[in-house]
Amino acid sequence: MDFIQTNLKKWPVLSFLFTLVLFLPSTFANVYFDPGPGTGAPPVLFKSFAMQPFAPDPSALGTSISSLPSPAPCGSGLSFSAPGSHRRIGQGWATWSHGYTGDVYTFNGTSTTINLPPGTRSFYFYAESNSFSTFTAQAVANDGTSSGPISITGNAGAKFIGFYATGSKCLLKSITITFPPAANGFAIGEFGISCLSMVPTMGEWGLMLMGLILFAIAGVFMTRRKLMLSNGMAMETSQGISAAMMFDRKLFMKSLAIVWISGLIGFGISIFGFDYSLTNADVPGFALSSIVLAFIVQLGIQYSNREE
Repeated sequence: MDFIQTNLKKWPVLSFLFTLVLFLPSTFANVYFDPGPGTGAPPVLFKSFAMQPFAPDPSALGTSISSLPSPAPCGSGLSFSAPGSHRRIGQGWATWSHGYTGDVYTFNGTSTTINLPPGTRSFYFYAESNSFSTFTAQAVANDGTSSGPISITGNAGAKFIGFYATGSKCLLKSITITFPPAANGFAIGEFGISCLSMVPTMGEWGLMLMGLILFAIAGVFMTRRKLMLSNGMAMETSQGISAAMMFDRKLFMKSLAIVWISGLIGFGISIFGFDYSLTNADVPGFALSSIVLAFIVQLGIQYSNREE
């Protein structure tokens, strides 16, 4: 701790770097509810997301369904917390809305949870009560975002329920729909989804890594220039590449340990405090970025030490 405190006092920029590491994976976004078209037909674009409808269900009517395959590129499918009975409008379920006649899934209880594929950015579905009266339902996403009370009529009143995320760091995992007992059960169906590609990418991490590398290069030149000016002459070039790059192995290993510990704390806060989902790019992205960041930290400490 003395090592950290001493050098943070010497070089204030380190405080900014440690804060950067702590929140590196935490470009937090939010999940939002949108009532969409109500009982109208679903949109092709929902909050700027190109939505993909689910393919018709080939399973026999009356079959208990626990999961459904998702459209590409969503990878794995969605699942229900309890099996729903497969019906179609006019074939086991009397009415819907906006002329839809496809697949729906009925539930006899008061609620069910739709578990969504990894990488889900936006999802919508329609819901309708079994009894023909009007009932107040509610949908809640995995992060606690609620639709609030939704008035849904059981007679040709199936209503759109849509959620979306504003960034790749806060994705949809599940949605729970609840009806009052007086509805005598309900049906959901007409699903639409938008997912991140399951192909690993380094977009955000790549930009971060590029910025850190440029910062490191600039830091080397600045530190070497300061030393040349303070010495009143050019630095010797016969000291080897480590000296030329201002690399101190011992200091670097200490800095790397600090960066890794800070990064793990940051990931822990993100996952357990903000329901963040790790992506395929996070581990290699952080591993590469931490090396460069540790080099910058040890460079800054060297720069600070030379000032005295």
